Amino acid sequence: MGVDYTENFSPVVKPITIRVLLTLAITHEWPLEQLDINNVFLNGILNEEVYMQQPTGFQHHDKTLVCKLNKAIYGLKQAPRQWFEKLKSTLITLGFMVCRCDNSLFIHTSTTYKLFVLVYVDDIIVTGSSPSHVHKIIDALSSAFALKKLGKLDYFLGIEVKHLRNGSIVMSQSKYITDLLDRAHMGSARPVNAPMTSNYKLSKVGDEPVSDPTFYRSIVGALQYATVTRPNIAYNVNKKTAISKPLAITAFCNADWASYVDDKKSISGACVFLGPNLITWWSKKQTTISRSSTEAEYRSLALAAQELI
Repeated sequence: MGVDYTENFSPVVKPITIRVLLTLAITHEWPLEQLDINNVFLNGILNEEVYMQQPTGFQHHDKTLVCKLNKAIYGLKQAPRQWFEKLKSTLITLGFMVCRCDNSLFIHTSTTYKLFVLVYVDDIIVTGSSPSHVHKIIDALSSAFALKKLGKLDYFLGIEVKHLRNGSIVMSQSKYITDLLDRAHMGSARPVNAPMTSNYKLSKVGDEPVSDPTFYRSIVGALQYATVTRPNIAYNVNKKTAISKPLAITAFCNADWASYVDDKKSISGACVFLGPNLITWWSKKQTTISRSSTEAEYRSLALAAQELI
């Protein structure tokens, strides 16, 4: 069977990029506008030759004939990539550049203002230092694509965004987590302050295997996404800070002492703040890495934030 594509990768926005951009927007009191593209994949232009069977209701009497696609349709593996390339070329035409730290973020800079467009497939956030130019970009995109102007950002990637009167915002995933609890048959479970005791040791041997490994893995994977807004099962609240103060990057890290019972490796954790706002965090089993590689990771985070600022 032949292959009808060579590359189907489409960039996915990083959670840290979302939090850094929201931090800048609320700190400088920028507008946060949200767009949704209609029939998004139908905008992509195919580079490869792709054929399909005659669709129902449009059959030719000659059943041996097939249809050659000029544009992407839903179901093609390269459809997300081709849509992103179409949007990318449109934004570049409008004067934007791709952010070096995240291909899903586009930046337009002039001597008097700066604009940002954050893309996740068909969900788009537009913000910047000039409200009038933000709306001009939205109008320009509206001329290029059929889209819905959703107004002020309130729901993005399953994350609820609540705007408070003091200018700050609260990000939560309450509906996502409630649905996850129902799927795990724990909707009536009593809440606890911490998900597990701090001195409990887990091992890959010696315990009874779970009855449904696939279901268990799906729940663990879904919980990973819940950490986007809830480190340590706490809401991530972005607070407004005085714009006269520089947005300093502060990092904290710690590790236990060889607590992993199977191979005596440590569990390390870290968190990074941009100004007063927590923008990224992690907790993972340590691997054999050098101190220089860890420092390089922090430097890359600093460069990413500096590019946006």
